[in-house]
Amino acid sequence: MPGSQNELRLPDLRIVGFRAFKELEIKRLGRVNLLTGKNNSGKSSVLEALRLYASAGSKNVALELADARDENAGADPSSELAALNLFNGRITVNDLGRSPRFEIGPVEGGETVRLIAEAGRWDLSTKQFFAHGVPAVKFRFGGRATAVLTSNQRDAISDPDPAQYIGPSGDPVAMIGELWKRVSLTPLEDTLVECLSLISSDIERVSLLPSNSTSHPTPFVRVRGASRPIPLRSLGDGMIRLFGIALALVNAKDEFLLIDEVENGIHYSVLPRLWNFIAQNAERLNVQVFATTHSWDCITAFQQFTSGHGADGTLIRLDWRSGAVRAVEFTEEELAVVTRQQIEVR
Repeated sequence: MPGSQNELRLPDLRIVGFRAFKELEIKRLGRVNLLTGKNNSGKSSVLEALRLYASAGSKNVALELADARDENAGADPSSELAALNLFNGRITVNDLGRSPRFEIGPVEGGETVRLIAEAGRWDLSTKQFFAHGVPAVKFRFGGRATAVLTSNQRDAISDPDPAQYIGPSGDPVAMIGELWKRVSLTPLEDTLVECLSLISSDIERVSLLPSNSTSHPTPFVRVRGASRPIPLRSLGDGMIRLFGIALALVNAKDEFLLIDEVENGIHYSVLPRLWNFIAQNAERLNVQVFATTHSWDCITAFQQFTSGHGADGTLIRLDWRSGAVRAVEFTEEELAVVTRQQIEVR
């Protein structure tokens, strides 16, 4: 768990045996981190690894990661386990004899901060791992066992999922009500308005109201000069994207905020101010941010924000080299050269 206020949860990162990563090391992380790279270079997989790490190996989170890639579709629950797809090489039950495993944690540090997942067989009667029995994945975090996953069925009571994840659409409909409960009638409401004001300075208040068309509450805003509240979605996809990012950020205190394709739906002129908003509140709330992008405008805005505000930001490019994914970290000075000379890093 994080230590004192403003201490980074992860100063660096090592992922071994997870998804496409035989061994990936990112030797320098900042408060705000932007991941770039071509398709299938592993950007989203880094976010997945961080989400699983933050949850200390939650079985529900593991299955949600598999579901998001349709890896649970068509699986025979008696012989297959969707979470096996999380292991490098997309292992099957035939690979369990070689005791495959993956690790996620800091580059330096002991078992106290590392998540380890091992695949094997679980004997339901003796509770022995690697004995004859059903396919299983066992998670260990900080030297203690946290879960044994033996089927594609989730627990009725959800495991903790402290990291806040925003996907490419940026519209956390299913979770919006729960996230709002932690913000409503607190000063954090003002933080949401501040974020929405990056697009429209006329927004005065934001709230959630019951919806006539869905089971989920709907965000409404009070706009200066309007006679009644206006649905936020009617102001455009960019507003929904900002609301999703801001709501997740204020709920990620002392944890991770993970944003896939951060620039989606947002005009390039807003991006420098968005990065500044994210950085200021991440520092205030002790949140470590990881975002991905394919956008040159987003990279340029990130460089402007890091150089203009002295913010703790790191650009990380992922590339396939010699059959493995490698990471290259750019310092503030190197990033300035990249953007000035328009060196391709997307």
